[in-house]
Amino acid sequence: MITAFFIFNQKGDVIISKLLREGVRRNVADAFRIQVITSSEVRSPVLTLGSTTFLHIKHGSLWIVAVTRSNADASLVFEFLNKFLSLMLNFLGTTVLDENTVKNNFTFIYELLDETTDFGFPQNMEINGLKQNISVPVAYGSSDFLRRSSAVPSSGIPASGSAGGFLARAGTLRRRSSAALSSPNTSAGAVSWRHAGIKHRRNEVFLDVFEDVSLLMSVNGTILRSVVDGRIMMNSKLSGMPECSFGFNKQSHGQTSAQDVLKDCKFHQCVDLQTFDRDQLIKFIPPDGEFELMTYRVEDVDLPFKVNASVTTFANKAVEYSISISSNFPAKVGSSMVVMRIPTPPGTIKAHIGKLSSGKAKFIAQENLIEWKIFHFNGSVTQTFKASVDIASVGSQESLLAWVRPPISVNFSVKMHTFSGLLVNFLKVNEPSGYNAVKWVKYLSQSKSYEVRY
Repeated sequence: MITAFFIFNQKGDVIISKLLREGVRRNVADAFRIQVITSSEVRSPVLTLGSTTFLHIKHGSLWIVAVTRSNADASLVFEFLNKFLSLMLNFLGTTVLDENTVKNNFTFIYELLDETTDFGFPQNMEINGLKQNISVPVAYGSSDFLRRSSAVPSSGIPASGSAGGFLARAGTLRRRSSAALSSPNTSAGAVSWRHAGIKHRRNEVFLDVFEDVSLLMSVNGTILRSVVDGRIMMNSKLSGMPECSFGFNKQSHGQTSAQDVLKDCKFHQCVDLQTFDRDQLIKFIPPDGEFELMTYRVEDVDLPFKVNASVTTFANKAVEYSISISSNFPAKVGSSMVVMRIPTPPGTIKAHIGKLSSGKAKFIAQENLIEWKIFHFNGSVTQTFKASVDIASVGSQESLLAWVRPPISVNFSVKMHTFSGLLVNFLKVNEPSGYNAVKWVKYLSQSKSYEVRY
């Protein structure tokens, strides 16, 4: 698996270096610096030199690199690198990692590497479980850091920021390692993502279903591509060790089960996959707090909007537009904002906005398009748009001949409706103490790449 791990700065200097397996030396970092960092050529994220492979991601001014000598799964290595970066950002409470932040927290980063890898193999990378085994770093220069660095705790162990803090942290790690062997709630346990004894004053669970709709329609109305990329986010504020379960509606697009509709499903590690395969039931013990429960893809979708566009060119250097857009969702559902972007030919100097059934439209010369905004779009409604544009006299004919007619794009968001047809049929929370949890389910569908050719 992963043989070595490095973090380089922009100049190619090694900031973090850890050999996880035998087979390479630390001077292997020189090869990466020469071949990748100092090279001006277009680089691939994967570099193979002989039997050694470097896989890297770039974050700001830093290079995060994994080295492997085996035939490792590249997608798994990249997943590890991106997840490790996400963990560092989350623990350090920042959105961008720089050289100074890494240097000021190098002890924590090495500790995080120890917890997330075992002989080069990624292991538990669930943040809620890691917080039980790793001390959350304190920002250097903060009042909390100064207070902790100037005092010695009652246990007699100096704080990690004080003199001797590195040795104290190492001693703490050794004690945690020995305690972890006898603790049932460590990362090797069955529920490594949730520790015992969690208490909330109000037991609630929030289930949010987000869907991104993509469409590409040809000139004659043929659907070339239609897909929904969905993800389910959950925010658990439940006490104890609850077991949650939910199921989708049984029929969607003529299928007998949601499992027949869902493609490319990815689940959080807390989900019982055997129960899903057998009963089409998503059953799990949730981590505390917010997390991504699952992602999915549906290829047979209900089109949110149907667009009919007629574009006519005239010899007097003018182009006329006649467009209608119809909503295909129930009347009780509405979109708070629909934005249609209508391309215009090169050399357009002026747009004459005609009759609009709703909303406002304006010509954006810098982007060479007309933007039509509909501030509230109810379901089962048709809106119309008419306009014409004038083209500069010089080269107008050439401009129209060279116009490739980019597709019309539609941006929208619709609450409390899904265009995959999937709905959460039920949501149950079972906990040994028997408390009643408040359950919330929300849906939000929005455009990702919704384009219509004309």
